[in-house]
Amino acid sequence: MTEGYSRAVMPGEHITEITNRHVEGCGTPPTLDRDEWGYLAYYEDQYGEQHILVYDFDQNIGRYYCADAGWERPHEFTGEDILNVDTSDDAQYPARAQMMGLTTEKIVGMAKQIGFIDEEEAEEMAEQDLTDYPESPDELWLRSCVAALQGRVKVSLDRQDQSQESTA
Repeated sequence: MTEGYSRAVMPGEHITEITNRHVEGCGTPPTLDRDEWGYLAYYEDQYGEQHILVYDFDQNIGRYYCADAGWERPHEFTGEDILNVDTSDDAQYPARAQMMGLTTEKIVGMAKQIGFIDEEEAEEMAEQDLTDYPESPDELWLRSCVAALQGRVKVSLDRQDQSQESTA
């Protein structure tokens, strides 16, 4: 061990503080306590787009926050939802679209609701396939997070099933 290095845990000490980079229309960002979640991942791209993924292994529920979709409207998902996401490189739909049941119509609707686009822009966007962005950095991050979670979620769900069977 290097001299002066200590493994002592310092509860309550912050590692980092993340600043919200979005307009008021995106809502109030979440305040998340790491101790409440078994898994927490954060991603911010070069444009300031912010994403947070949290998962509770005891409850087998998670939330995906995307500032552009509105901080106060996270997408909630279950362990089963995570296990059903195809994270392979040749997946037909991006992980985010699979997890959130996104369609171009939903994406345009969210963008209009929080004031990012007007009616004319919405009409232009509606003609595109907005779910097809498999190589975007945030999609690659989310796919990696989901792939990392899938093994742990399966173990967690199996343990819950075994526990329920032994009490039945």
